Amino acid sequence: MALSLLTSAFCQDEDRWKKYEPRTLDSIVKINRPLTEGVDSKKAALLLSADSFTSQVRLVYLGKSRPLSDEDKKLLVAWQKALRDTIPPNIVKLFPTEHLFKEGSETYWIAIQKPLLNTLSKEVREGQAVNTYIIFVGASE
Repeated sequence: MALSLLTSAFCQDEDRWKKYEPRTLDSIVKINRPLTEGVDSKKAALLLSADSFTSQVRLVYLGKSRPLSDEDKKLLVAWQKALRDTIPPNIVKLFPTEHLFKEGSETYWIAIQKPLLNTLSKEVREGQAVNTYIIFVGASE
């Protein structure tokens, strides 16, 4: 299961940040894994979540990045189409890269919004623990 998580800068006023509940990425994976189990792995499948699991998660930044994967691009496009009025049409351009984070013994590639990339590179060092604000878009199998 490829998990698609995004850091969020959509929230601009302080009250909106309150909706981000403290939780772990592991808990989000465990909740959603049964939804993708049993899917024929010879066919591509996307899971769009009705619950974005707005979360505040403590992660360790591992300092690596890569271009947004084709799977995640497809997932973002499907998400934007499903939520047309609330998601910007250029959503893929807003998330050009994924960055590697660690929680416990698991690693996760997480898409970072373009406006946050400069801050990330200037303020966060490899191995540093950070509080992240994340939304769950879905998964691909």
